[in-house]
Amino acid sequence: MNDYTRRKIVLDIQSVHDALSENTDSAVYRKQLKSAIDRLDEKWVGKLNPAGLEYIIANLKSVCKEFPQYCKKLESAIADLSRELAARKDDSV
Repeated sequence: MNDYTRRKIVLDIQSVHDALSENTDSAVYRKQLKSAIDRLDEKWVGKLNPAGLEYIIANLKSVCKEFPQYCKKLESAIADLSRELAARKDDSV
């Protein structure tokens, strides 16, 4: 994953995280988004294995399901992470 794509994904996730901060019922989902942001930090992103990427993707999809108004913003991040996951799985074969 190149640095531009990684930063774009983090910004998309961060914007949804910030928007959810106004919603008191979203603590669990904000925590999932914060975890994704932390895992995508440039120090750690290279160490993410396919299972870690799958975990992030699943968390983003659960936020989409619960808060569809933010899905458009997260769909791009999900697509980019899915491509990265496919590339890493191909590399490991």
